[in-house]
Amino acid sequence: MLPLPHKAVNGGANVQYAYGTPIQMANSGGTLALQSGSTVVDFVAYAGDTNWPKLTLGVAVQLAPDKSDSAANDVGSSWCNASAMYGNGLSGTPGTANSACVAPQPPPPQAGFAPGNAQFDAYWYVFSRLMHGQLFGWL
Repeated sequence: MLPLPHKAVNGGANVQYAYGTPIQMANSGGTLALQSGSTVVDFVAYAGDTNWPKLTLGVAVQLAPDKSDSAANDVGSSWCNASAMYGNGLSGTPGTANSACVAPQPPPPQAGFAPGNAQFDAYWYVFSRLMHGQLFGWL
């Protein structure tokens, strides 16, 4: 939660309202409640659910826009690391709607080091020539 309204110290976010003191949340779990007076409007307990996104410095954890009802927002898989960039290289959507949660994509497969791969073929060519004594003049 961004407690500081000044862009110079909050990562460049344009904050409309700032709480008086920072909200401290434990990494191991806890409960966050939204109240109007003494009435609890909604709350989420984030302990014990292994589907919560991994915390990363400078990256907000956000609720998926299509999971905003009081039951869906209690499930860790309804939350994700923000992908929208703002300010000084941070991720989040301060002052705007959350962007869609997109499942992390694995890195693209690397071409195998096997026949047909240009690097393999080049090494194989040199190795085979060395084995047959054809490249000793190069060494």
